[in-house]
Amino acid sequence: MRVAPAFAFGLSLAALARPARAQDVAAAEALFDRGLKATEAGDFATGCPSIEESYRLDPRAGTLFTLAECENKRGRTATAATRYEDYISFFGRLPADQQTKQGERPRIAAEQRDALRTRAPRLTIGVPANVPADAKVSRDGVDLSKPTWGVALPVDPGERVIRLEAAGHAPSEKRITIADGQRLDVQLELGAAIESAPPPTTTATPPPTETSSGLSGVQTAGLVIGGVGVVGLGLGAVFGIVTMGHVSEAETTCKGLPGEANGCAVSPDDRADGNASLDAASTTGLVSTIGFIAGPALIATGLVMVLAGGESETASAHVRPVQVRPVHVRPVFAGDHRGGFLGAAGRF
Repeated sequence: MRVAPAFAFGLSLAALARPARAQDVAAAEALFDRGLKATEAGDFATGCPSIEESYRLDPRAGTLFTLAECENKRGRTATAATRYEDYISFFGRLPADQQTKQGERPRIAAEQRDALRTRAPRLTIGVPANVPADAKVSRDGVDLSKPTWGVALPVDPGERVIRLEAAGHAPSEKRITIADGQRLDVQLELGAAIESAPPPTTTATPPPTETSSGLSGVQTAGLVIGGVGVVGLGLGAVFGIVTMGHVSEAETTCKGLPGEANGCAVSPDDRADGNASLDAASTTGLVSTIGFIAGPALIATGLVMVLAGGESETASAHVRPVQVRPVHVRPVFAGDHRGGFLGAAGRF
């Protein structure tokens, strides 16, 4: 049995209806002894929590009464009144034989409860009418439900911290000090409105720039065609030189060909060689003429395509139109009645 000899009420403990585990009972005994010693020494901050934990582990009427006495001596008026009331309720559930063992405790508890209820401070917390539905009110870190708002509630004397939290507003907090017997009304206010953070700005990422060689398809084709035209001019020049060589060879072999009709008496072999050279000159001269005719035409076509293709790629640019002069080409035969070569002449 737990005994508190220093207390005037002569504590004795009674067992509860709920059985406790052996280890809980042992721990409860140790905590009760520790709390009792601390209380007798005036260390209520250590004593009261130790006794409260002892009661949680092994709920007994005597432990609860001792806890109420400790809170009363500690000066926590409202808490002590509640603990005395808890003891009276606990006592009413005990069997008759165990009630007898409680002695004067029920009478002492009732007297202390009534006296403390008169002395206990009462705090009324007012909340703005326009408070959001999800607002939270707390006192000393303990949430207070809406039914308690605006109601005078008993509190322990000392410093109290009241806090109001609401969506869209900064927390609002008030600190007050209340004494025994005091009645105090505290009106909370919504904190400053908090502006909603703007949605994050998303910067549009420009599409990747396509790598370009700077020339359009039309311009590229124009360069190719123009290149073919340059090659054609080159072939015309080369075959023109070859043609001149064949004509010169024919003149050297037999001046005045063909044969005796023109007063040229040469051997049949020389006459055959001269005629072969003239035939070759006729063939290479034709190729040279085609090269000189087609080459400028292709170059002019390629030039037009390059210029036109550039204009289509830069539609926004103001480009002066390019005038392409027509190419005038005429075939040219160099030589005399004895032979010669074909070529081309004109303005490019």
